[in-house]
Amino acid sequence: MDRIERILPSLLAVVMLMSALNKIVSSEFRSTLSETIGVSGSFLIVVAVFEIVLAAMFMTPRLQLFAGLGLVWVMIGAAFYHWTGVEVDGQNPRAPIPVNVVLGLLGLFVAWLAAGRPSTAKQMAEAVVARAKAVLPAR
Repeated sequence: MDRIERILPSLLAVVMLMSALNKIVSSEFRSTLSETIGVSGSFLIVVAVFEIVLAAMFMTPRLQLFAGLGLVWVMIGAAFYHWTGVEVDGQNPRAPIPVNVVLGLLGLFVAWLAAGRPSTAKQMAEAVVARAKAVLPAR
């Protein structure tokens, strides 16, 4: 399990960086995605920046809990946009939804590992609050 705790966040960071770079560099990808799911190219740039921040958080052990939870929310949003998208040039906008689900579950798994493997939702919430207090400066 120790290897998984070290390797999985790194792999998710690479996935997030690849996704972000694809959104930033490829204008063709941005225009196709904008047509199929109905969002602007500038919104995709904002999502790409958030993915880069998540990748950096995955590489920082103290922030992996928040990175995992952030990935869950990004994948929920991505699945929603893919679900409501329209077909353009024969491309099914719902095709990436299984990937969104798998990445979201992996993010949740990383958050669970970073929280110390809690057995209940209450313990998970307490771990999130405790980690936030440890990371954020005192007022």
